[in-house]
Amino acid sequence: MSWEQLQSSKGLRWELIQSRRGAAGERLFSLRISRSCRAVAWRDRPWLPLLSLHPDHRLGLSQRREEVAPQAFAASQVARSAGP
Repeated sequence: MSWEQLQSSKGLRWELIQSRRGAAGERLFSLRISRSCRAVAWRDRPWLPLLSLHPDHRLGLSQRREEVAPQAFAASQVARSAGP
């Protein structure tokens, strides 16, 4: 797979992470590994080193919400578990 194919693939969802840089100042990218797993990587000439894997990236969002507003998060979890 060429770099152009990688970057334009709709399935991989290759995205620049604008808020962070690698240890040596390289630009970091996020890409989809599977339906529920994403990776953080950077380009190193012909290589694509992976910095980290995130098995359930949605869980990270839930945890951040809980840290920011615990009461609102707890209420949303109760509402979800109650069902329709």
